[in-house]
Amino acid sequence: MQASNSTEEKRPPFRQQPDPSASQEGVTDLPKHLFMAVVIQTQDERNTMRALTGLGLSVIRLPSTGAFLGRRNVTLLVGLPENRLADAIKVIGEQCRQRVEYISTPLEGAPMPIPIATPIPVGGATIFAIKAERFEEF
Repeated sequence: MQASNSTEEKRPPFRQQPDPSASQEGVTDLPKHLFMAVVIQTQDERNTMRALTGLGLSVIRLPSTGAFLGRRNVTLLVGLPENRLADAIKVIGEQCRQRVEYISTPLEGAPMPIPIATPIPVGGATIFAIKAERFEEF
C-alpha cells in the first residue's frame, strides 16, 4: 500500500474578518456576528423559536432546569448578525412573559406548620449576547 503524499486541503474559516493591513480596493468589511444564549421557560419555547426562525436566525434548543424553583426551562443558542440584535431582543420580549406562581411556605411563629401561598414572579427571559470573532459551517 502506498502512502499518499497529497496534503489535506484546509478549509478557510467561514466569514472571517478581512485583514485590515491588506489594502485591496473594493473589499468591504463583513458583518460582525453575535452569539446569544437565551434562557426561557418551556411554556414560551415554541412561540419564541418560531418567531426567531421567522427572522431568519439559526436557533439551537438545549433543555435545562431552573435552580430556584426547579422548573423546566430551555436555553436557546442563537447566531445572528450584530445589526439584528435589537430585532431579536424585541421578539424575545414579546414572546416571553413573566408570570406569577404561588409556592407553599410555612407561616413563621405558628405552633403548627401552616402553609401560606406566596407569590413568586417567574418567566421572562435571560439573554447573554457575546461577540463571535469567528465561526465555521460545514
